[in-house]
Order: sequence, then C-alpha cells, then structure tokens
Amino acid sequence: MLDIGEFQNGHSGRSPLLWVQGSLQDFVRETLSEANSLDDDGIKFETSFNVCGMVGIAGFKVELTSNLSDHLRFRDSDKTVKIFHHASLLEAHRKTSAYPPGIVDETLATLALFFPKGDKETERWYKKQGSAEELDANTLRRPKIDLGIKEYRYWHDRLVILKTEFDDSRPSTITQWWNDRRDVSQWYPLWVAISLTVLFGLVQSIEEHHRLARLQPPQGIVNITAVSIGGGEIARIIRNYRPGVAMYDFALPEGSGPNRAPGDMKSSWKWDMAMAHDARAFRRTEYRQALSQVNWYINQHRARYGFLLTNVELVAIRRLDGNGNIQLSAPIPFTRGGTAQNPQLTVFLALFHIGMLAAQDGGQDRWFM
Repeated sequence: MLDIGEFQNGHSGRSPLLWVQGSLQDFVRETLSEANSLDDDGIKFETSFNVCGMVGIAGFKVELTSNLSDHLRFRDSDKTVKIFHHASLLEAHRKTSAYPPGIVDETLATLALFFPKGDKETERWYKKQGSAEELDANTLRRPKIDLGIKEYRYWHDRLVILKTEFDDSRPSTITQWWNDRRDVSQWYPLWVAISLTVLFGLVQSIEEHHRLARLQPPQGIVNITAVSIGGGEIARIIRNYRPGVAMYDFALPEGSGPNRAPGDMKSSWKWDMAMAHDARAFRRTEYRQALSQVNWYINQHRARYGFLLTNVELVAIRRLDGNGNIQLSAPIPFTRGGTAQNPQLTVFLALFHIGMLAAQDGGQDRWFM
C-alpha cells in the first residue's frame, strides 16, 4: 500500500519515501498524517464529481495507483490525479493498528464518491483501465457515504485542491461541453441554442430546396409554402401569448403571419413524458399544464400541429378537433441515432417532418383546421 525506498529504474514524480529509523507504524503514521489546513468554504460534492466527471468534463487524466500516499495527489502540469483503488485491501486493514485511525474509512468514502455504486459509465471506465487481475471489483460496490468536506481529516486538503481545480475547469471539446451539467441553468440554454442553430441551418437548406422547386415544380407536389423556424415572436402574436418557437411563412412580414406549428421549450426537470404517470399529483398537473399551454397556442393559430422540446426529448402534438383533444407522439430522445441499415427517427428529422407538415396548404394533412 506504500512505495518505500528509492527505485533505480522508476520515477514517481515525487520525493521517495525513506524509512531509516523508528518503527514501521510510526513511519506510516507520519507519512499519512492529517492535512486539513486549506480553506474549504463553498466546497460541496455534487454527483458529477467522480472519475467520469473528472475525465469527461474537466479533461483530467485519472491514473490508478497502488501507493496509498499518492491517493488524490493532483499534478497541475498535466492535470493528472492519482487514485488508490484497492478497496478490498483497505477492508482487510480496517481493524489493523498499522494505519492512522480513521484513514481507511476516509479512503473508502472517497472511493464511494469517485466510483458511485451502480453507475454504468463509471463501471465501463474502470474496466478499461486494466485486466480483471489488476483491478478490484469491490471498488465499484462501495455503498454511498455522505461525508462533507469538513469531516475529512487526512484527505481534506487534497480534496479541496482537486474540487477547486474541477470547479474552475472549463470544457474544451464538444463532448466535454455536452457532459458538463454542473450548472444546468447554463447547460440547457446553451444546447437549445446549439440545437436550434443546427436546425436553422437545416431549414435554410430546405428553403433553398423550396426555392429551386418553385423554379421547376416537381410533378404531383402542390400547395406547399416555404416555411422557416424561429422564435415565437417572429409569427403573429395573439393576445400577447408567445410560444417559444414558430414555424412560419418567411415570405410574409415579420410578426404578420400565423404560427403554423407552435412549439414550446421546457427543461427536462420541469417536463417529460414520464410525468404523466408520476405518483405525485402535482407532477401530473405540471405535465398537463405544459401540454395545455401548447394546445392553446395551436388553437389560437387554428393550426393542426405543434411540439414540445426539452434538452432530452421531442414530443410532437397533433390537434384532433376543436374540443381540446390532442394526440401525442412517442418521445423522441436527443440521444437517438440511426444507420442506413437501421434507420431511426431522430429529433432533427422529426422537426423536419413537422416543418413539412406546417408547409402543407392543402389536403387532409394541411397545417390548419
């Protein structure tokens, strides 16, 4: 558990541990002494503070170590953190007097923090770090231990340094931006903006297709209006009710045309399809209120179609009659993707289809009722 001595053909990046006098117990206790001098104000352990968060959000490198004295040591030069991962060995030494009292339990608590039990992503990451013989399956089975930063005596300062570096880090890749949900109030608008930017680019391509189609109308395609997508205020506002999104005839002056397929955007913690069957009555009420709001927009514009978009999924809505009855699609998750061999309905493809329905001026599926 401790690398002691100098190694002729090795390099640890730190000063070697040399035991030259005194008992082994005294040497171990001196090496693994308490360290809780750093200011810990504002330090909290969110669920994202684990090995996958450090790798996938902060861009840290996580190295597993068999040397307990290197546990949670952060190397700023290359953003590397070392983690002692032998939970079974720690359990075996829980009652020994060779180690300072409490350090084993503290170390096990950090393993429960960084390798949350039952988390599939963490399990996949850990199993990629070595062979089954090199890893400790018990590291992934630690029950959650709710220790606040002030309750750590031995690993306190290293946790403060590590958490501070984690909080101060900023994503540098698209994947890291996607994973970074430490501040959901910023994450949700960011990805809605990115999604709509991509969508607007797609719509512009559709508009160009429509323009060319008007020059040379394809046989059999009639009663089609070129539409675009934008904020709800770009279509006509009725009685000051503003949908989040509008599909509109871009040939008309801004604010004058109907919203052919009103949409609204919600955060997934405020609305999702699962809320329809939630055991809590207030959650079922919130579910119906969001649908009622979009249905109101649809009715105002005499439209047939609409949708609800969250940071997780899209649900398409079709008005069935003038009595408030609507039909919902199955939720379409943002994570869905397909191949030529296994095509799937994705969020962007579904929005494209809603746009095509909003462009239809004739026939039984026309945009208005």
